[in-house]
Amino acid sequence: MFQELYPSNHSYIAALLNSIGLSYKDLGNPAKALIYYKGALEIYQTLYQDNPLHIVSMLNTFNSIGAAYYKLGNTSEGLKYLKYVLEMYKALYQNNNPYIASALNNVGEAYKGLANISKGLEYLEEALNMNQKLYKCNHSSIAGSLDNVSLAYEKLKDTNKSIELCKQAYLMCRSQDLILQTL
Repeated sequence: MFQELYPSNHSYIAALLNSIGLSYKDLGNPAKALIYYKGALEIYQTLYQDNPLHIVSMLNTFNSIGAAYYKLGNTSEGLKYLKYVLEMYKALYQNNNPYIASALNNVGEAYKGLANISKGLEYLEEALNMNQKLYKCNHSSIAGSLDNVSLAYEKLKDTNKSIELCKQAYLMCRSQDLILQTL
């Protein structure tokens, strides 16, 4: 129906394809999600040539493709997409930015998935530092980063550091500021 209303290379069609992919991801079918993400990406890449404003949508789709490959067990392929997203966000924003922090986290998690915990930890700590600069107070992004870093330390068998960071994340989540922020 939408394809009758819009040309096949319209950004709305790409957004719908991406949304269908996200739905398949939520249903636990990353292979099917990947098909729709790639369809969306094809449109976004065409649109990006004509209008740079579509780059964030395109990068979100690249990120979704990377995550789908990760879920399918092809972590190396997923990492390529996630690193590309990180490079592009760094080029676009150049300073501390939530998109960069999120991309750093995703790359770190992919390295952890490849059992390169030390490399993953570097990215995760960089994401944590950026989130701390961005938010400067109790925030769910900081708590999430603390938790991710703590899990990396746990895998490295540094249990004391892992517990310390996990407690920080817990206290942050329990704080009144964070509870109010999520309402």
